[in-house]
Amino acid sequence: MILGVRRSAGVVVASLLGGGAIVAACGGDTDLSACILPDPADRLALRQQTYVKAPAAASTASRFGAEVALSADGSTLAVGAPYDPSGALGVNADPTDRSRTNAGAVHVFVRSGATWAKEAYLKPASRFAAVEFGRSLALSKTGDTLIVGVPEDWNPKFDSSGTAVVFRRSGTRWVEEAYLRPSRGSVAFGTAVALSHDGDTAVVGAPEDTGGTGSDKPCDTPPCRGAAFVFTRASERWKESAILEPPRSLDLPSPVFTAVKMGARVALSGDGTVMATLATGAVATFTRGATWAFETSAPLPAPRYEVDRSIGRGMGNRGYVAPWMSLGMSSDGRTIAVGEPYPPSEGDTFTSRVEIFARQDAQLRRTAVVQALASRPNSNFGYEIALSASGTHLAVGAYADSGGQGGTNPDPCGATVDFAGAAYLFTLDGAAWKERAFLKGRRVKREAYFGGSVALDALGATLVVGAPGDSSSASGIDGDESDTSAPYAGAAYVFR
Repeated sequence: MILGVRRSAGVVVASLLGGGAIVAACGGDTDLSACILPDPADRLALRQQTYVKAPAAASTASRFGAEVALSADGSTLAVGAPYDPSGALGVNADPTDRSRTNAGAVHVFVRSGATWAKEAYLKPASRFAAVEFGRSLALSKTGDTLIVGVPEDWNPKFDSSGTAVVFRRSGTRWVEEAYLRPSRGSVAFGTAVALSHDGDTAVVGAPEDTGGTGSDKPCDTPPCRGAAFVFTRASERWKESAILEPPRSLDLPSPVFTAVKMGARVALSGDGTVMATLATGAVATFTRGATWAFETSAPLPAPRYEVDRSIGRGMGNRGYVAPWMSLGMSSDGRTIAVGEPYPPSEGDTFTSRVEIFARQDAQLRRTAVVQALASRPNSNFGYEIALSASGTHLAVGAYADSGGQGGTNPDPCGATVDFAGAAYLFTLDGAAWKERAFLKGRRVKREAYFGGSVALDALGATLVVGAPGDSSSASGIDGDESDTSAPYAGAAYVFR
């Protein structure tokens, strides 16, 4: 066995008890002088199938792979390239244009058998939305509906910032279907997005929403509490159907300001009736009956209140500076995972992890803490995560991992390559989560940030890992992985 199991207050914690695991003495960025790989009996036959790059005409400095999304059957892949410099607009616009730095784009690929091919190059129709377009995105179950969040959109017609753009596919033809904006002044709308299986319900997070006071007000006056906006589609028309706001129970104690920032990450159940979201120091759920309503929450590591003594107010002008976390949810809304790559406050002793919660009887119960077998304290394990539809497969990105060996389950104590990155696959076995694969690209590169994004298909059989810092100037499918002439070109890797 790889994992021993320690139970504490009903929580299953993966511990490093050896068993049949492979252990070797090492140094590098590991602690406990141990580098541990999954037991051969527990490994899944997961191998790199495809190396995906932007098409030949696209820019080689687009950070392709900053975000990835996969359809349920694993046959449609959307890849965000938020620094794509083409100022052209619309579906299949000119990728050779270089008129607008950081305009962004989304590339769509489709798989037939084991062969991947480009299907579409998507840009918004509005120039205001051409700002780091592709930074957040989600696909419906079939892959025929795509939503792209654009929190930096700042159309002067509206007293708010941010938008979400919806595209729809019929056959192989993509069209822009809707340009979603909140009904009230909001801030950073589009930071996170989620879709139901049928694509008819969308949730858009706005973590700096100020309760309708508009974008001309700073986020801390009045308090920056955040919100999630729900939109529904009927007869190809979209409308806002609910605004979900954090209850006062999520407010953090503060002598000056409150910074809940709900909506930084959002997830939606397959039927569109359960929404999970992150706030500062909490994960919360909302449910839809006759109307949407807050259901419950569970605490997460929360930052300390840091005061700048020179001005007597909170650091960052918000009181709390919340650490980045990631979020995933099973299709039935009963399993929720939260990635915690950073310590709650600078200087805290903290091991990166993923917390698993069971949602039952309107309560969230923490059931497991998942950590990598090889303890790598500076890898930012949990920066991005993805759950399979059943909630029994968990993909975890660790973009700062410095292991220098490539492939599936390579030596974690090999040569050091700064910020090469890594990804992990875990599965639920009874009550315990087991590490099934430790993944790298075939060619390990400095500052590739492999694991900067991850996506799983419904069965957990296909895993896509984004590497937005990949430096190969190759284009298309399965080009030269060893090239290093184009820093931050980006790539996506398909494992099956």
